[in-house]
Amino acid sequence: MKLLKFVVIVLALPILFFIRVVSPIVQIRLHPIDLSRMGHICNIESYLCEKKENKKKIFYLDLHFYKPNFSAKKKICNKQLDIMVRRLLFILPTFLIYPLWLTNNLLPNKNKYLVKPFHSDMDPKGLFDKYEKHFSFTTKEKIKGEKLLKQIGINDHLNFVCLNVRDSKYLQNNFPKYDSSYHNYRNWNIKSFKKGIDFLISKKIYVVRVGKTSREKLVLSSKYYIDISDKIDNDFLDVYLGANCKFCISTQSGFDGVPYIFRRPIAYITVPISNFHTSSKRFLVMTKIHKDIYGKNLNIKEIFQKKAYHIYSSQFFNELGIELSEPSQDEIELFIKDMVEYIENNFEIKKNKNMQVKFWKIYQKYILDDNVTKNMHTKFLSHFSPSLIDRFM
Repeated sequence: MKLLKFVVIVLALPILFFIRVVSPIVQIRLHPIDLSRMGHICNIESYLCEKKENKKKIFYLDLHFYKPNFSAKKKICNKQLDIMVRRLLFILPTFLIYPLWLTNNLLPNKNKYLVKPFHSDMDPKGLFDKYEKHFSFTTKEKIKGEKLLKQIGINDHLNFVCLNVRDSKYLQNNFPKYDSSYHNYRNWNIKSFKKGIDFLISKKIYVVRVGKTSREKLVLSSKYYIDISDKIDNDFLDVYLGANCKFCISTQSGFDGVPYIFRRPIAYITVPISNFHTSSKRFLVMTKIHKDIYGKNLNIKEIFQKKAYHIYSSQFFNELGIELSEPSQDEIELFIKDMVEYIENNFEIKKNKNMQVKFWKIYQKYILDDNVTKNMHTKFLSHFSPSLIDRFM
């Protein structure tokens, strides 16, 4: 193994030396792409938007390749996304570019020769609203997509909502060597969404529960509720649904990357709160209830003061004495009602406007005072669920 590593370095060094020599004329960069999870598709859209934003400043020649994720069963999580990425980017063979990437990481000034999107999953600069989406379907694919919608029972292709409720089963099945238990704070119970789903059904809006697999099921006897998780394994359908939904309700996991890149409205229930998507009016946000060791509900200011706003581990929440609990069925129903009204009002809030101002003033202050999180947000255009905002004030 050591000999192989030595050979790889020896072969890669002349090429990397050449890349550095020509950099004053043309900047050659290595672009590792991870498609082992759907959420990383946002990185591609961000890259393409940033390329338009920076095209007048410097000329880049980027070498795109799929970076292997050795803990994943599949290098490519979704074949349709792979097809669509290859329409936009020339993907070079991994075996050619991956050794260059590995060797480059051993050299000084390595980041200059890598594509490093600026917090690509957050779009802090609001480039997704500034530029048209890059991903699209062919005419043949659109015909295929409409047929699939009818096959699963959707007769009105403009009137369905995607419901993305995260649990631990997908990562356990597809990343068996990867301990994902630290993500458990992000898990949800599908039954918490029942009243919200019933509300959408009452308005004759189709609700499609998406996802490759799910740990728990919600059984509803309505043609307007369609659960495709564990039932339909169709990569194309997953993408077509996310790209064409009226809006998406998401507990923030990989699937919502698709409606995100297709500029669909998204109702996010997000933990930690530093990950609120704030760069567009298309987003309505909410979070889990944060409780201290005495069972007291924490407001937005207290969440920041207790340093619970930028945590990515269940263990760290426990160490802070913070318990996360799901909002009630009634509260999630209110959140979903807010989203429907938000869209109908052209992404304007009509109630609790003063609370919105106070909430986001506190949020901005703490986010922008932190050297890490201040780079995740430069625009604050989204809104917090107006019916629930008083719980966090």
